[in-house]
Amino acid sequence: MLPKPLVGVRVLDLTHGVAGPATTQLMGDLGAEVIKIEPTQGRMQPYSPWILVLPGKTAGVPHYNRSPYVNEMYRSKLDCAIDLRTESGRQVFLDLARVSDVVVENFSSRVMKKFGLEYAALRAVNPTIIMVSLPAFGRQGPWRDKLSWGPGINASSGFAWLTGYLGGPPMKAGNYYADFSGGLHAAFAAVLALRHRQKTGRGQLVEAPLREAEMALLGEAFIGISMEQEPMKRLGNRDPLMAPHGCYPCRGQDRWAAIAVRTEEEWTRLCHIMGRPGLLADPRFRQPTARWAHQDELDKYITDWTSAREQYQVMRQLQDASIPCGAVLDCAQLVQDPHVRARQAYLTLRDPDLGDVIARRQASRFSRSPMGPERPGPRYAEHNTWVFGELLGLGQKQQAQWEEEGVTSRVPLQSYEHSQIEERSR
Repeated sequence: MLPKPLVGVRVLDLTHGVAGPATTQLMGDLGAEVIKIEPTQGRMQPYSPWILVLPGKTAGVPHYNRSPYVNEMYRSKLDCAIDLRTESGRQVFLDLARVSDVVVENFSSRVMKKFGLEYAALRAVNPTIIMVSLPAFGRQGPWRDKLSWGPGINASSGFAWLTGYLGGPPMKAGNYYADFSGGLHAAFAAVLALRHRQKTGRGQLVEAPLREAEMALLGEAFIGISMEQEPMKRLGNRDPLMAPHGCYPCRGQDRWAAIAVRTEEEWTRLCHIMGRPGLLADPRFRQPTARWAHQDELDKYITDWTSAREQYQVMRQLQDASIPCGAVLDCAQLVQDPHVRARQAYLTLRDPDLGDVIARRQASRFSRSPMGPERPGPRYAEHNTWVFGELLGLGQKQQAQWEEEGVTSRVPLQSYEHSQIEERSR
């Protein structure tokens, strides 16, 4: 078995939110040594201080070390705290950049300039350094200084426009796809930049704006515009051509099955399976265009059939007849799904404070290299001593002086009321 693909690559992680941490999470799972740089004020978690925390297995575990967000997004990483607003903090970061391969950040374009840590400053200390930037809207253009979380990207990318029901308003998607799509784009680009450096000896600045990463998911809508068609309409679970097409209720609380009928042959088989061959002669459903125009009536017949059966029963019966159908699983079902379990898509990692925690494996598998997380998210500033002492060779006296001056810290200097966070998490 070969080592992980990115073993020997050191990454400095200045990211927050989801997209940036997803980038470095993937690189860490691939074997890179990822050093997460935390602010000395506290962890940059979404929506802080109103974050959920997990119960500790041992007494006295602070709330900032009991975050499911940290366990998921900071896994496979080392952790240290540096105040980049100070000159000493800036200098120690440049010292780290001197011995690193990649820096990843997802601030707006003005933040790294404010820190004095733009790509030119990094390249001055390490000509082969690669900097990966994930701004919301890019480093150039009228919106370059604007900030956004997932909802803003969702709206400005065109994704929200396509989400919703026919005749209804645009709606928020069930997830913010830009975060993980952007993370994949950025990690892929970072690996390509490493490959380019291997061939040429040159580093470079890589830009992966989140808005454009989500725009890349709307291919069909853009194809329509390029053909001078009207913008795609919101259709909910329905399809522009197929009917029936949707999610149908099954036996049990909030259980559903997704069904899609593509051809006349599939429609005929569905009618016989449901015990309603008479629908084949019904003028409302005889032709595909007629079925599409009468989906409300058609869905009632299908719902009568599915609601009397369990979702897996519906799925198996229709799949056996070569009709596209799948059980709609919630996250609890997904973790217990036999196929997911057989593929070990979720692993159990041992956290010293939280006990066993579930970790999602990356989708990629390598036949000759291991892949996946080996450790959960680190405690806040857990690796200060290793980063400053062993990696940079600084003595204990210097480290103690920095702690006294606030250049670094072993606990967040800006703490929120523990009772407030605990109450919010109940």
